[in-house]
Order: sequence, then C-alpha cells, then structure tokens
Amino acid sequence: MSSVTDLIALADEYFRAAQAESTGCKPGRPLSTAPFRLLCIHAIELYLNAFLRHAGEPAPAVRGLQHNLAARLQLTDRYGLVLRVKTRRHIEAVSENREYLVSRYAPEALQLSEINRLKSTLTEVRVKVVKMLARPVVIKPNDAALTASKKAKAEALA
Repeated sequence: MSSVTDLIALADEYFRAAQAESTGCKPGRPLSTAPFRLLCIHAIELYLNAFLRHAGEPAPAVRGLQHNLAARLQLTDRYGLVLRVKTRRHIEAVSENREYLVSRYAPEALQLSEINRLKSTLTEVRVKVVKMLARPVVIKPNDAALTASKKAKAEALA
C-alpha cells in the first residue's frame, strides 16, 4: 500500500475529479450520476485509508477491509476521528446499501444517496482527515480499543 502522503494525494485527485464530474449530474437520470458517485465513494475510502495508516493500522489490515466504509469508520473511532452523526450515518448507509458496487454495476438503482449528501460527506471526511494528519505525532489508539495482541506488544515495549 502507498504511503500516507501518496494516499492523500490520490484521494485529493479523486476529490477534484468528483468536483469536476458533479457538473455532469442530470436530475432524473441516475446513469449521469454514476461516475460522480464512484469518484466520491472512492475518495472517501482513500481518505479513511490514509487516516488509518497514519494511526498505525497495518496496510494488510486496511486492504482486508475491501470497500467496506462502515468497517473503516469503526476503526477510526479507536483513533479519534470525529465526524458528525449525520455523516457517520451516511457512511454506514453507503456501506449497507453497497453503493460502491451499485454505482459501478447498477447505477439505475433507487437506493442511492442524494448528490448533496454525498458531496457533504466527502468534504467533511476530507477536511477532518487532513486536519488530523497535520498533527506531528502518530495517533495512539485508546487502551480500551486495543486488541489483546496489540496490548501485549505495547506492554512488552514499555
């Protein structure tokens, strides 16, 4: 997996592409929104990946999450990424409704996020992740959230 800096740079490219693509979204034409949706969802995934890698999550563990944004969201809780309740619920709904796959293969489906909600979620995730990554120290997980193996390693190093 790429470095945190590379992940942020790539996420920013998807963010800019989503902004540019948003002008092509036509009301009442779900197919016209598919590229925008896919770009937004992938950018959100990349920003969350960058945050998790910065926090110390191993690359294989992050890769193992596949496209599950809800699982990423649960992991970010360990490291202090605070998102609004509405944003959290939206990310969970995107995962539950499998919008990543729907945007790729069945963009005419009716259970898709509103365009403005998707834009807001992407913007909030971007702003808050970039802000957290600007911190000079690596984020440490809460003791309560440590797995037994991580806790044992931490105690061995102490």
